[in-house]
Amino acid sequence: MKAWPGKGSNRMQLFRYPVAMAVLALSATAAQAQVQVEMRNPSDGFTAAFEAGDLRKALPLIEPDAKACIAAAGGIAAENEKLWPCTLLMAYYGSALAEGGRSIEAVGVSRRAVELAADFGTDSELSLVANFFFGLTLERQGRNAEAEEPFRIALEGAEKLLADDPALAAYVARRGNNLVMIGRFAEGLVLAERAIAIAGDTVDGNFFRLTAANALIALGRLGEAEATLRTGISRLNALAGAASPEVTALQQSLALCLEKSNRTDEAIALWRQTLAARRAQGGPDISDSLTGLGVALIRAGDMREAETALREALAIRLRYYGETSNLTGLAYSNLGLVLLETGQVDEAANMFGRAMNVLNASGAPVLTNWSR
Repeated sequence: MKAWPGKGSNRMQLFRYPVAMAVLALSATAAQAQVQVEMRNPSDGFTAAFEAGDLRKALPLIEPDAKACIAAAGGIAAENEKLWPCTLLMAYYGSALAEGGRSIEAVGVSRRAVELAADFGTDSELSLVANFFFGLTLERQGRNAEAEEPFRIALEGAEKLLADDPALAAYVARRGNNLVMIGRFAEGLVLAERAIAIAGDTVDGNFFRLTAANALIALGRLGEAEATLRTGISRLNALAGAASPEVTALQQSLALCLEKSNRTDEAIALWRQTLAARRAQGGPDISDSLTGLGVALIRAGDMREAETALREALAIRLRYYGETSNLTGLAYSNLGLVLLETGQVDEAANMFGRAMNVLNASGAPVLTNWSR
């Protein structure tokens, strides 16, 4: 199972702030004093792209402003007070970097935004936003265990600030998804179902069925998972269009469900369909369909095509995530397993060694079975 793509999950209202914003700062005598900060907001162009759910297109619309603000403050390591005006820009910039395939840079920017936002109060809207997007950047690196804390903080803040606002659904669903990714399936399913109920029959509401289905698959409730996915795909075809990334994401999960139901031929056909869609959409998510196809082909006994698919998946993850991502480690492991199956023992050992280095460095478990 894979984490959600950025598009769809970020379809939420962008927070904007008045030019002057109060922040609690510690004076030299450690007494709290309230000062005013001139907060830099994202541009209207970025706001439009963000609210449409397309952070990859939004990246060039925020990067010049964010870089200029950070540089004027003296760099990302400058004193907090100097960087306060850049906090909101940095929170969104980090997420845009991650969705644009620059997740290594994104983690540092997003982590710094969280540190700065804490000065405005850990229960502030700014802290909510910064933690949410820090979670997203960690998720894009496959660091879901680390993402749990910022997602938890963001949801707690959203519960207080958004109450019955439909925008709350994005925070509920995202934490639910992360819980599924770290193996807390029953808890994740509860949050996913809640998010679906909050969002209703919308693009987001039906997209959130992906998390519910992934939890059901993990819990062995394959019939329920298939029904959930087919309902979501049908509604998203109508609401977002058959070529949308949201539809592709649910189709990938359905392919996995079919595979686990021993309907391998159906699964392979659907993996091929999602791969064509991902290639048309572009970006790092192509590797997800390649991995799914490769694993299904192995189960079908087609080792040659499986090896080709898994080699390409590894190349894409290296390009977008480098050697610091759990996702890259899993790609090394998958390729190692197919090489072992085909008798290429030396190269397989090399892949396993690289997988262990990456996964151990990131704190992820080293898996010994096919992993996505």
